[in-house]
Amino acid sequence: RYGELQGLNKQETADRYGKEQVHEWRRSYDIPPPNGESLEMCAQRAVAYFKDQIEPQLLSGKNVMIAAHGNSLRSIIMYLDKLTSQEVISLELSTGIPMLYIFKEGKFIRRGSPVAPTEAGVYAYTRVCNFFLSLFIYLLCTKTSVFYMLLEDSGKWYRSDLK
Repeated sequence: RYGELQGLNKQETADRYGKEQVHEWRRSYDIPPPNGESLEMCAQRAVAYFKDQIEPQLLSGKNVMIAAHGNSLRSIIMYLDKLTSQEVISLELSTGIPMLYIFKEGKFIRRGSPVAPTEAGVYAYTRVCNFFLSLFIYLLCTKTSVFYMLLEDSGKWYRSDLK
């Protein structure tokens, strides 16, 4: 949630607030843009939802796919990989490249690219705009049970049971 920066591109934002200020907002953990949300605030929201809604699906043996924007995914990855606030701000996510986590014996293990797992896991995509292509390819290759998508503008999660 970008607050007063909503709708501005990077150049317009830099022209209005200065490059250093924009960099601080984009790469700090606890400093939000004006009337916006910091990564820390996003993490509180995203991780709470992950623990409450997604982990129970994994515990029941279902595969889960998540599509969301960068900071939401950074927040979840911070939780899964047990990253510090300093480590997460330097985390770079590749656009449209899936990440695979296997959930085994109560632990998350990052495995990398998808390889048609038979174990319950989490797939994270960095752009909702790749949703349809990603979902189609993923469903052809794996046994996904539940799909979650976060629409950043509304802050609402949408769930679809696929099987």
